[in-house]
Amino acid sequence: MAGHDVCYVTFPNYPKKNSGRGLDRYAYELVRGVSEQIGFDVSLVAPKTNRTNYFVNEFETAVHLRGVKAKIYHATSEHGLGSLLLAKKRPIVVTVHDLLPQLFFRYSPLVFANQRLHLSLVRYADLVITTSSFYSRLLQERFNVSPRRIEVIRYGVDHEIFRSKDERRKGTPSRILYLGGLNLLKGAGDLIDAFARLSGSHDARLVIGGKGKHATELRNIAHRLGVAEKVSFPGFIEEAELPDLYSSMDVLVWPSFFGFGLSTLEAMACGTPVVGAKCLDSEEYLGEAGLLYHPGDVEQLNRALKQVLSSQDSWKDWSAKALEWSENFSWSKMAKQMCSTYEKHTDMIASCAD
Repeated sequence: MAGHDVCYVTFPNYPKKNSGRGLDRYAYELVRGVSEQIGFDVSLVAPKTNRTNYFVNEFETAVHLRGVKAKIYHATSEHGLGSLLLAKKRPIVVTVHDLLPQLFFRYSPLVFANQRLHLSLVRYADLVITTSSFYSRLLQERFNVSPRRIEVIRYGVDHEIFRSKDERRKGTPSRILYLGGLNLLKGAGDLIDAFARLSGSHDARLVIGGKGKHATELRNIAHRLGVAEKVSFPGFIEEAELPDLYSSMDVLVWPSFFGFGLSTLEAMACGTPVVGAKCLDSEEYLGEAGLLYHPGDVEQLNRALKQVLSSQDSWKDWSAKALEWSENFSWSKMAKQMCSTYEKHTDMIASCAD
């Protein structure tokens, strides 16, 4: 059949390496990685979308797709499913990154309803890619998706960019990093609280990197706890600055109630120990190489920080574990697994061919 092997639909995300949005990065690495595999011809449908043109772009994407020929149509998130179904394309592969709209009420009622609607379309996909065993189980429970139609392919990290520098040592004062959205369920407030407790016995500094609507509230927490002069808020940090930033830090903390974040793998690849909240899919990505604590338990987080920072030997031990564990993840590995998955399901592809 004439046409491309795989058509990627990234709506409403745009495949970009340094936007600061994880789904943009995923789309970029997936499209790039599969394009580099021998024998795969790739096309891309990626309209630049925002909240004001979301629904118009979704419909226009469906219209555009009617003229696209491919053996596989892969939506890089559930939001691309609507366009593919409207365009009557088959076979459809979709990546489901999480089921947070099933677990948390966020954003406005309209956005929340739209998220849940698109997740409900997952049952119509021919093959579902999910990024953790945790969400694979949840898809089976919540949407009755057969395990035969689910493949787990985890996120990666670019080891050419994120790598450990020679002769790394724990610094003085100890430097602690948070990097992510500044909203309450990301847990940065818990980290500031734990840091305030740690400061009573340790010489340390905290960097809260990122942007979000609760930035002022987080600054107020630091002032209220008397550690404002030890906590800095540099705002959004560009991709090019991240390797040096991770390497200058003694520990990265991921206190999110939403599970895994890409910054944990990036930090580990730089040899920076990671402390993370044990919830949803985070444990699969941190394994035994990260220190886990119960989300929201500030005192347990404080103890985990003390464990990492208690001595040079302890820090080196956790740094070595992080570095070794990070080798299990790479974007190239993800792309190769995806290509193998397409080939594994050739019978499904043949049965759904246009």
